[in-house]
Amino acid sequence: MTTSAKPAPLVCIGDPLIDILFRDAEPLLAKYGLRANDAIRATVDHSALYGETSDFQTTLVAGGAAQSTARGAAYILPLNSVVYSGCVGADAQANFLREANEREGVRTIYNIHPTLPTGACAVLLTGHNRSLVTNVAAAAAFDIAHFSTPDMQEVLAGARIIYTTGFFLANTLESTMYLARQAASRDQVRVCAQHLRTVHPRLHFAKFEAVLPFCDVVLGNEADARSWATAAGLDGDTLSLENIAQAICALPFEASKTLHKRSRTVILTNGSNPTILTTEHETKIIAVPLVPSDEIVDTNGAGDAFAGGLFAGMVLGKPMDVCIALGHRMGAMSVKHVGPQYSFPKVDVLNDL
Repeated sequence: MTTSAKPAPLVCIGDPLIDILFRDAEPLLAKYGLRANDAIRATVDHSALYGETSDFQTTLVAGGAAQSTARGAAYILPLNSVVYSGCVGADAQANFLREANEREGVRTIYNIHPTLPTGACAVLLTGHNRSLVTNVAAAAAFDIAHFSTPDMQEVLAGARIIYTTGFFLANTLESTMYLARQAASRDQVRVCAQHLRTVHPRLHFAKFEAVLPFCDVVLGNEADARSWATAAGLDGDTLSLENIAQAICALPFEASKTLHKRSRTVILTNGSNPTILTTEHETKIIAVPLVPSDEIVDTNGAGDAFAGGLFAGMVLGKPMDVCIALGHRMGAMSVKHVGPQYSFPKVDVLNDL
């Protein structure tokens, strides 16, 4: 099942997951040997975790980094401005995700895997900490042939911004490079989020090295940035985030990008600490508005919400300072809810910017 393939300015492609949020999950951390604030891929040792719902307060939420970002951008943009794609199973979980996207204004064009189930992420909440255990399942089986379907061809041709994540890159370099080359040939802005800490820099650094020359915007958090720096042979533990951002910004472009005289923007978030914005001309340190501790419900997905606000601002043609302010507002909204969710009725986050 697909929706209309009418082009949209923002296309997000990633690993669609259903998030299973466990409240007061300290016993599960102990049982499965997990850290309170971490993100890992599931192994056979975690197979029973996703069924531990009877003894805990749980919530199901549409998740996956790029999918949460798509919903965040759609919160701000006019209807039919955002398309999302990724691989899901032919199951009820995929229907849950599709309905959540449609409800929040995201048009979905899924690649349906005939046998694998839709991916899931167990989110173990303890206070303000969250431990993520992801079973990617169908999400890791994205078929590059999906990009050749008429719907996806039309959507990709009409996009102004194409966003994908390090998670997607780790699973399918071939598909990511297809997107990169298509964006370069059409002079579209291509955005890549790093997620290097989660996808393991030593295993996947070469993949990032392959795709970064095509990226006009690189988005990551402090842990991503330090992981990249270490894998690149820099001192990731002691370098400032500003210096790491400048190193990423200075990486060479692919030849066709150079012909278009492109410049790269690097944005690094660091929780409640200032956000780093680096271009070829300058580096800015932008304060993050404070969210009172007693208003924070769940930080899971805050970075994806930030990305949604950022890309919405870019689609609207806002200056990058304003785009980051929109990202901060969406991130602040997200942490006041369980999981990567947003406030309804909608709040006018563009007001006063």
